[in-house]
Amino acid sequence: DGIHVDTEKLERHDEIAAQEVHAAALKVPVPNVGSSKQLAAWLYGPKPAGLALTPPHLTPAGAPSTDQEAINWLHLENPTLGLKGILDYRKWTKYRSTYFASAREAVTDSWDGRAHSEYRTTSVETGRLGSSFHTQPRDPFARSIYTSPTGWTTLSADYSQIEARLAAWTAAGRPPTRKAIAPGYGAMLTAQGGACFICRS
Repeated sequence: DGIHVDTEKLERHDEIAAQEVHAAALKVPVPNVGSSKQLAAWLYGPKPAGLALTPPHLTPAGAPSTDQEAINWLHLENPTLGLKGILDYRKWTKYRSTYFASAREAVTDSWDGRAHSEYRTTSVETGRLGSSFHTQPRDPFARSIYTSPTGWTTLSADYSQIEARLAAWTAAGRPPTRKAIAPGYGAMLTAQGGACFICRS
């Protein structure tokens, strides 16, 4: 049935994230904080325009790196230089572009106003169910936009082998039986002849 999205909270949180992005950008003296080239010139360039820091590591092309690992290391080594502004900028930009924008797009394009995740039964080597919804962070600020509608309660449940059971049930043509997910039954999938079995464990 899809995942209910509190669109009002989504817009409020996106506005907060936008404000945080702006505040973080003001702490970094480059025109575009999202530009690796400009960041590298400031971090590793000669003084007084740059900080003349030593790069923790280089990119595959041999340039001083400005990736997350490098910025984290530089911030730990130089906590008074204001490098946290880069980390904050990237954090809140990711909230907006990856989490909130995708949620808004999912609701807008949905036929029922809910976010419908993509489920994949063959994308994970361990056999577990893969889902695009798993790209969402676990912290409450982003997760809290996914709620239950008025009068309903969100319930989280874990069921042994549920991925394999549902895959077996679906592959079998969704037969009108609950045995596929009933306690005491195990699901076994095999590639031999494309067969799929639901057997009692």
